[in-house]
Amino acid sequence: MPQPALSATPALYGRNNAFDAIRLLAAWSVIITHGFKMRGLPQAGDPLSVLSGGWLCLSDWAVYTFFIISGYLIAASAGRSASWLGFARNCFLAWLCPQPLFACVAWPGCM
Repeated sequence: MPQPALSATPALYGRNNAFDAIRLLAAWSVIITHGFKMRGLPQAGDPLSVLSGGWLCLSDWAVYTFFIISGYLIAASAGRSASWLGFARNCFLAWLCPQPLFACVAWPGCM
């Protein structure tokens, strides 16, 4: 029996991809760079800026990477959705549901 040809498509559309790891790396990069500012250090001291001679900034790379991958994942999710109305409802619920939890974590006296 012949083996099916390998394809990248299932890996990109399923949960077995590296997008979450790349987004996590990008988020941590932003946190590291913001740490320089919070300590009063110049942002030019971030590791990527030092290695590139000031040409690249770690936070810029991280934000661009995060938004590009997130945009791709949202577009792929919209493509898999049965209707735009269902997609809009799911996006709204995904945004709305974590808000009370965040409020209680950010402001512990809320309950």
